[in-house]
Amino acid sequence: MYHCYLIFILAAATLCGVVAVEPMPAQSAARFVDSMGINVIVYDDERHETVTLPRLEELGIRHLRVGLRKAGHDDYRGEGAVILERTRGLGDAGYKLTGIFHCWYTMDEFMDICDALGPALAQAEGPNEPWHKDQKFRWRDQGWPDGPKLFMQDLHAALRERVTGGEVPILSFSGSTSGYGSIEQWIDFGNEHIYPDGGRAITQDDQLAQKIRRCRTTNYPTVPLQFTESGYNSGLGAKPGIRATSEWMQARGVPRLYLEAFRHGLHRLFIYALNARHDTGFSLLNDDGTPRQSFAALRDLVSLLGGAEQEVASPGSLALELACAVPSVHSLLLRRGDGAFVLCVWNDVDGWNETDKTDIRNEEVPATLRFGLAPHSLTQYRPCVDGLTAVATNNAPTTELQLLVPDHPVVVIIEQ
Repeated sequence: MYHCYLIFILAAATLCGVVAVEPMPAQSAARFVDSMGINVIVYDDERHETVTLPRLEELGIRHLRVGLRKAGHDDYRGEGAVILERTRGLGDAGYKLTGIFHCWYTMDEFMDICDALGPALAQAEGPNEPWHKDQKFRWRDQGWPDGPKLFMQDLHAALRERVTGGEVPILSFSGSTSGYGSIEQWIDFGNEHIYPDGGRAITQDDQLAQKIRRCRTTNYPTVPLQFTESGYNSGLGAKPGIRATSEWMQARGVPRLYLEAFRHGLHRLFIYALNARHDTGFSLLNDDGTPRQSFAALRDLVSLLGGAEQEVASPGSLALELACAVPSVHSLLLRRGDGAFVLCVWNDVDGWNETDKTDIRNEEVPATLRFGLAPHSLTQYRPCVDGLTAVATNNAPTTELQLLVPDHPVVVIIEQ
């Protein structure tokens, strides 16, 4: 299969030289990986041990969003006691859990769950989409929008009064309303969900920026934001009303969601979901536990960035310029714990033809990288297509590199 890979052009006039290029600030690669979260459904059957746990270890994402269940509350996922024990086990294994608090328990029952989870609970999140009619949300006999506000008041008071949960950060309910103003006195993070429907790019029509602006002008004017659901429906097992795309659209789109969220200043974004058997179109795994293309693309992107454990003390900057005539081409400069710079470049455009129900084959966009000082080496990867196999390597010093940018991330490892 033919791939248009990155094209290296040695600029003879600038070999080993220095050119006038402004420094581009870098950010920590470990901090970016730490901003990546994923929704995980905890089931009580054997696939938790044989599929969920090994796939999580393989993926390399440490922040998990989970629904909380008490012993005795059994549902489609299985026995509540088993689910609670396994949720605690995820925390014991080193994962950082964001637990969803809803209206089906009393606040005392939720605090008992907090005690059972102990330090496994890294964040407490308010009700999931309480504005949705299917949630049938009620708290203190109030529905949307006043009920969720009252819930956040009570959750804040309950957590702050308990010694075991007093320091647990609180995320708002997922949503925002103009029905009242700021609720920041009861939360540490604002919270929303964002799904680019039908294969749309998250920055097309300013979707992501508009969602952030709505948060800032309604309930979360100053606190950091976490969006606890986002993703693409691959089309397998699609529900009515949720526009499906394809596995290839999901593979291209999901890594870009993380990159754009970080680029726009979100503290964390959670993809929905690793293993949602009831929403199989959104799952990154097939029903038999085998990875889809989106899972492999994320796994390899995390691996190239060095994971979340290798923190760099000061990311610094690099004299680097990306020149491209197409405004939808975006980039993010990161620095790994080993000192290497990592440049991610992608074209954030729509990838699905809703009329024909086919993938859009977007043309790759030419761009130029200019370095103030010729790097020692440049190595390029396309994790969505070629995984951890380098598509091009250059050890000859050059201050200019021509490349073609697809609608999925290109990762350039820059060794100084």
